[in-house]
Amino acid sequence: MSASTKQLAERWFQEVWNERCDEALLELTAGDATAYLESETHVHGISAFKEFRDNMVNALPDLNVKVEDMICDGNQVVTRWFLIGTHTGDGFGLKPTYRAIRFRGISWFRFRGNKLHEGWDSWNQGRVFNLMSEQYVEKEE
Repeated sequence: MSASTKQLAERWFQEVWNERCDEALLELTAGDATAYLESETHVHGISAFKEFRDNMVNALPDLNVKVEDMICDGNQVVTRWFLIGTHTGDGFGLKPTYRAIRFRGISWFRFRGNKLHEGWDSWNQGRVFNLMSEQYVEKEE
């Protein structure tokens, strides 16, 4: 019996992101999977996604994703999530700023069998990378 798409999506966030489990990444991801990011970046394949995830985790070593809501329809799952972390690492080649990073996002997954085949992510990447930049200056209110 195959796992439900909801269970697969829950495992994706818990095991792949929060536990940083490479075995789960390999188990849950199709070899030709593609992630579409709002910056018009496309991440193709497991190794490219692992590199992206590892950069995020290197930048935010205490990164944690909390799933807030999920809607499932057949082989598709839409998840609303909240990510928190502290920029204490040098992922993406950015020097640590020691800032708290907190943001919400939405991921839309399409599964085939028990494998993630496509994913669309929407989160304010520009603002997040700006917060991790040394040049960022907070506006005074």
